[in-house]
Amino acid sequence: MLRALTLWFHQPQAVVRAWGRSRAVARRYARRAGVPYRSQEWPPGAATRWQNGHGELSFALELPASRLSGARADRYAEALLRLQDPLCCAR
Repeated sequence: MLRALTLWFHQPQAVVRAWGRSRAVARRYARRAGVPYRSQEWPPGAATRWQNGHGELSFALELPASRLSGARADRYAEALLRLQDPLCCAR
């Protein structure tokens, strides 16, 4: 089970980005949310870089350029909640 995770919302690239030890959980999130995943090193000064450097898990969800529908927002939220499921994280 995850103890702590920060999900940063950005736009408009429509992709989940992660690096370092956060890649595995970010991939699971992307798969469940139906969003493409990309491993990409954090830029200098990024909060995600700082957090990962201090042993915390964090990744970025780059939102689509268009308006976010309620159904898509629900899917993003459900994917995040499912990461708390111990069975989800064993895969």
